[in-house]
Order: sequence, then C-alpha cells, then structure tokens
Amino acid sequence: MEATIKPNLANTISLAPMVRMNTLPFRQLALTHGADYVFSEEIIDRKLISCVRLENPLINTIDYVVSKGDYGLVISIKPEERSKFILQIGTNNPETAVLAVDRLLPDIAGVDVNMGCPKSFST
Repeated sequence: MEATIKPNLANTISLAPMVRMNTLPFRQLALTHGADYVFSEEIIDRKLISCVRLENPLINTIDYVVSKGDYGLVISIKPEERSKFILQIGTNNPETAVLAVDRLLPDIAGVDVNMGCPKSFST
C-alpha cells in the first residue's frame, strides 16, 4: 500500500465514526451541512478483505458487497464523497488491516484504525 492518504483534519469539521449511524444517508446529510470529512462506522478488516467492489449505476454508488451473487452490502460510497471519506477499520493484525485498506484505497481519503473500543456497544 502506498502512503498517499494524508488528510489533515486540523481545523476541519468531521463526522466522527459512530456505530450503526454513519451509513451513506447520514454521511451525505453531514456533508450537505458542512462537514469536511465523514467517517464510516467501524468495519472489521476481515469482512472488507472478502468484499467485492461493484458500481451501482441506478443510485450512483460504489458498493462493497459480500459477493456478487449475495449482494450483502457492507459499505456504500458516493463517488463525490471519496475525497472526504475516512474508512474506520477494526483490526488486531497489521497484515489484514493493510489488505482491507488496499481493497478500498481508490474510494477513500483516509483511514482510522480502531484497535479496541472500550464499550461493548453504543449508538
């Protein structure tokens, strides 16, 4: 993986990563209201590694799905949000983290690594 992703978050407004909240509609709302960057909810690296990237022309999204036949949506990204989209991954292994980030590299502006949240669940 090339180290080309370096958004400077100083003096910016960002939508922080939130469990079960930072889906595409909520991120779009935050961008409409002035957010400079939007984070995904935490996605486990192993789940991202197995994803297939599909472009959805019906709603103009880039979808990462479990498989082409299943279409279990893992993350959906609008092309225009790519320069403002920070992927949050959950990981406990640097090798799988790099594989996951590499898979989504064309569609993200940065990466936030969550290596252990102290809460069992929050909304």
